[in-house]
Amino acid sequence: MTDKKERSQWLFGIPELDDLIGELPPGYVVLIEGRPGSGKTSFTIATICRNMDEQRSKVLYVTTNETVQKLKDLAKSIGCNLDKFINNGKLRIFETPTFSNKELLELISNEVAKAVIQGFDTVVIDSVTPLIKLLDKYAEKRAWLHTIIYKLASLQGANVLMICDNLLNEDPDVALLEYLVDVVVKLDYKPDSIFPRSLSFFKFRTKPLPSIPVYFVITPTGIRAINIVSKKLCKYARSKRKTIKITEKPAIELFGNQIKPGTQIAIIVRYPATSPGYLIKYLLYRLGLEIIDERIEVGLIHFGDEEVRFLYETEDKVIELIRDKIALIPIDLMRRQLPHYIRDYPARPEGLDVLLVMGYEKLVDLYSMDELNKMLAAYHYVDRRLGVTAIRMFRTLPSCPNPPPSLLLLGDLVIEVTLNEQACRFDLKVVKGPHTIRPITIPDVDLFPAIKELENKILRKIKKKNY
Repeated sequence: MTDKKERSQWLFGIPELDDLIGELPPGYVVLIEGRPGSGKTSFTIATICRNMDEQRSKVLYVTTNETVQKLKDLAKSIGCNLDKFINNGKLRIFETPTFSNKELLELISNEVAKAVIQGFDTVVIDSVTPLIKLLDKYAEKRAWLHTIIYKLASLQGANVLMICDNLLNEDPDVALLEYLVDVVVKLDYKPDSIFPRSLSFFKFRTKPLPSIPVYFVITPTGIRAINIVSKKLCKYARSKRKTIKITEKPAIELFGNQIKPGTQIAIIVRYPATSPGYLIKYLLYRLGLEIIDERIEVGLIHFGDEEVRFLYETEDKVIELIRDKIALIPIDLMRRQLPHYIRDYPARPEGLDVLLVMGYEKLVDLYSMDELNKMLAAYHYVDRRLGVTAIRMFRTLPSCPNPPPSLLLLGDLVIEVTLNEQACRFDLKVVKGPHTIRPITIPDVDLFPAIKELENKILRKIKKKNY
């Protein structure tokens, strides 16, 4: 049997948690609890696959709920191949038969003991709920759990991972499990939320508890966190970013003389204004010049087709030339939201350099202002850390006269577009910015010379490069 001190450290299945939680030492007992559909088994499979792959762990997986084939199918759906680990001896799946209470519990205890003696350093019980319900008395439940958790596994240096179905608000069996284990991870599932799945740490011996819930998505390539990113990825991503120089007047009044990586820009189109006017064209031209010079990669996220119609229903030469170089990222409003850097992951883990996001107002009716604020807060934090320059646009309406507070509070640069009915034009007002201490207002038509200047530069470069 491998000595406890020789055991490899243990990691959770979401790599982004490494900075938040770190490695777990041998002999820890982890409880993963949550509602049906919250992703408990997917999270567990992602965890054991990562440890078998990266940490050379050997895992005994005791399943009381699913057949072996269903576990394999579920693992395949998140990019894990259990057959590979079964064939190389790193994984043993024990599907519990139907026996009487004592026979079944004794059989599982024997399997755990045998696996630990043979050098398996991780034991998974999925789910422990039906097993603990077989015992009537508190003393019996605690005695069996103590045998499985400590005498047979963790005392010998093996980590124990137990999945628990939390179906009741107050379940004494769940309370007992929470009391006995070292770490409690609670998974939540709210289908109507903008981020349906989340996890939080309810208990963690020897470590401070993270103060924020972690929103995550289950994808065909694994489980990805939405509102946290690793320090390693942030350092790598920021090393690839370029500052965008602003040289055109009067655009300097709006943006300052540069837009640094990670700048969060909010454009609020205030009703009765219906569009950002020349501002959007200037931004596309300015970003287009950077694209042509191959300095940045730009993505356009839109919540509805009408947001990008102007890219196609146009006779503008420059727009026609650069639109195919902008990554269009349509988002189904009723589907999950993906972390920004998921595109081309892991081929280009840093993701896009600049994101233009349009149509946020459509989310208010579908979810709520609170949910939208939650989404914006998460993305502001992630984009700033990754050095992604995000330009977010929100149109106010009579039914929604105010933008989400997060846009105003968390934005580094906030520009309001208003309709000047007397002059029949749009006005652009900088209400917050790192380059100014007082509001600045200019007519949007003043950007027209800057647009023409950029147009000439782009067309010359395109002709020179033979696009």
